[in-house]
Amino acid sequence: MAVGNDDGHRPPVTPATGQWQFGPDGGVPPRAFEMHARERERFHLMARSLPLDPDPTAEVEKLGGVIFDATYGGKVSDFSKQIDAGQLEVERLTTDRSRLASELASIPATVEKETAEPAWPRRFSVKWWELVAFLAVFCVSSAGAVGNIVTLLLPSCQSMLAALLMAFVWVGLSVAAKRGTGCLPGRLRPLAYAAVTLVGCVGGILWLTGITISYGGGVNLNHLVDSGILTPSKTLPFVGQLLAEFAVGVACLGGAVAMLSFERHTEVNPDRKVVSTEIGAVDRDLGEVLALVGKAEGNLAELRASRAAFAAEGVAVVRAREARERRIAENTRLIAENDQLIDRLGQ
Repeated sequence: MAVGNDDGHRPPVTPATGQWQFGPDGGVPPRAFEMHARERERFHLMARSLPLDPDPTAEVEKLGGVIFDATYGGKVSDFSKQIDAGQLEVERLTTDRSRLASELASIPATVEKETAEPAWPRRFSVKWWELVAFLAVFCVSSAGAVGNIVTLLLPSCQSMLAALLMAFVWVGLSVAAKRGTGCLPGRLRPLAYAAVTLVGCVGGILWLTGITISYGGGVNLNHLVDSGILTPSKTLPFVGQLLAEFAVGVACLGGAVAMLSFERHTEVNPDRKVVSTEIGAVDRDLGEVLALVGKAEGNLAELRASRAAFAAEGVAVVRAREARERRIAENTRLIAENDQLIDRLGQ
């Protein structure tokens, strides 16, 4: 049976091979996979019984390997499978780590983020004057639209406050349109801006057409009875002006917002922390798998060393037999020479 723990290794308290001395009084180095005394005795008996001619060493080594494999042969397959499976897992984990390392290298170490609250540009700077100009144009445009609507609604409402409240709805529509386009996804914003531009162009065309039709020619009194029109219609210029003022309001608000500065601050990229955590987990798994592979390789190496040591016992028996046979042959030769010498002296 094996001497040591369950996996074939020697326990920590067992002396290592280097602590044993080879000599007349030296001990036998410990082996992880020890054969039973009965199997060892049987092997020694076979080694003493083998014929010494022609080459008993190879035969006894083969015989010792067969006897050892009968007890521990299955362990070789188990350890080899553990090593192969561990190496496959090491390759997979190494590939994963390389992929994560490449991903980590592509992620910037820091990211810049804008503050939620914008800051006004520095006073009397270029951006500050541009902001003032955009706001002034927006106010003038809104005033024109409000004045146009109030002029139309005041005769019906008979109240300036009611007319102003109804007129300011158009200004709120421009603000809402600017806010809505800012909330759209990036790929839809160009389409929204193009739609606002189209509305402004249509409004300008209607306004110019209405101005030309309504005020370009005078009233013909000869056709007054047939046409029944005393004053020209102002519908086209009214609608065109409102559409144009809407587009101008959205554009001015967009320009004013663009002049505001959003302070940026740098912080550690959180994505790097996530990938670094994954790399750490892979490294831990890789270390555990490498430890298991090393353990299996150590078991296999100790098993092969124990097998070679067991076979070496039989070889030692054969070597002792050969030395004994040589001594016997030498003694026989010396006895024969002595007998011949005695015979010659007796003659």
